[in-house]
Amino acid sequence: MNSRVWSAAWVVAGLVTACTEYSVDIKPGDPPLVYLDSDTDVAVDTDVDGLPELVFSPPVIDFGYVEEGTTVSADVLVTNLGDAPLAVADLLVTGSSTFSLADAADLSVAVGSTELFTVQFTPENADVTGAVTFTSSDPYAPTAQVELLGTGANRAVQGSPNPLSFGDVVQGDSQTERLELVNTGNAPVTVTSVASNDAAFVPRAITAPVTIPVGSSYQLPVVYTPQRAGAASGLLSITSDARYPAADVMVNASGVADRPTAVCSVNPTTVVAIHESATWRGNQSTDPNGRPLTYSWSLITRPAGSVATMPGGSAANRGPFTPDVVGDYVGRLIVSNDLGAVSDPCDVTLHAEPNASLWVEMFWQHSGDDMDLHLIANAGSRNSTSDCYYANCVGGGPNWGVAGTADNPFLDLDDIPGTGPENINIARPADGTYRVDVHDYPGSTYNGNNQVRVRVYIDGILLYDQIKVVSGESSWTSFARIVWSGGAGTVVPL
Repeated sequence: MNSRVWSAAWVVAGLVTACTEYSVDIKPGDPPLVYLDSDTDVAVDTDVDGLPELVFSPPVIDFGYVEEGTTVSADVLVTNLGDAPLAVADLLVTGSSTFSLADAADLSVAVGSTELFTVQFTPENADVTGAVTFTSSDPYAPTAQVELLGTGANRAVQGSPNPLSFGDVVQGDSQTERLELVNTGNAPVTVTSVASNDAAFVPRAITAPVTIPVGSSYQLPVVYTPQRAGAASGLLSITSDARYPAADVMVNASGVADRPTAVCSVNPTTVVAIHESATWRGNQSTDPNGRPLTYSWSLITRPAGSVATMPGGSAANRGPFTPDVVGDYVGRLIVSNDLGAVSDPCDVTLHAEPNASLWVEMFWQHSGDDMDLHLIANAGSRNSTSDCYYANCVGGGPNWGVAGTADNPFLDLDDIPGTGPENINIARPADGTYRVDVHDYPGSTYNGNNQVRVRVYIDGILLYDQIKVVSGESSWTSFARIVWSGGAGTVVPL
């Protein structure tokens, strides 16, 4: 039986002094006697006919993204929960013409039964909406509507750049470039693989499908490893769920047969610091294909205190190079050919040594602080003829010892604005004592503490190497005393 509440109205005459209209709610199955008030009762026939009740599902159909040119379907279920047969008629699609009915025939739904009608979507490249409306014999739902939604999906992907170029790559090396997979459609696109038709070009494997959102892209590394010398090309094929296959991406590169070889040397291999020079040589370098070479020289190692630099230019050989302190200098040569192939580095060492029996070097930490090296003979006075310093010793100093210059001091390097080095040497010192002092010359731009390092070589052997902190303009600091007797010297730290 139908369970909904119904209203009935009638006129009761002769029971009251005037005609009165009464209303009463009646449910099927109610007893025949309904009490209207305390004085009157009326017999009512409750044997009313049953009614249909419409229930349909779903109220909204969202087809989502559907590839253009394809047709998808969805069913609308119509159920009768009432007590009488349900008639459904006048099925009509409104809105976008991309929606349609598979069959617009009327439906008759028995009590407790379910029937269906089918809606179809054949999209174009757009977001669309629509509706299916219909009538029914349910007096409480004489019209009904199912909302329709859908998007015509133009799934598309392309590779960029196209072509993808790797340039010149030496055999035995590899070059990696990135291929950008761009979603150029209006729906997410899923890429399952990118394949190459040439083993020299290898895209990174896509181990799981990659879904690229609308307006986004995915970076895929591609590695080129030359299989042979000369030009190479290939195609990358993109597999995805796009309606139309993506255009193949062209790849190109050039395999270079071999790299050039850097051959380096220095001539001579040993020089006297300050007084002699050497030439860094790279003119024996080769290219297997005879291609022109470019030479890149650098000084990668030099002794502490040195400010020497590699001679500039583009020539294969660089010189003259004059070391400024004792020790080893390492030059490095790298050559490249006109195709961009680069050699392994070639390193070569130049050794600089002292040439005097007594050799004193000095340098300091901070520039802008003029430190002066003094070598004072036999307890003589500072800034006197017994003192070899900038004022009297550059290029040849005072006359010490016996006749001749072998026992005279020379200040060969004097540095004012930088950090040194400075050098005083005596070829064959006369017997006696020599004191090494450092003077912080006044008027410098740097006035803070400064670490000063002094090294003393006797007959080519480093016997003294010490750092002291010098502070205060015009201050004096004594470092060492050298005792020379019978052609041999010893060093006493101070």
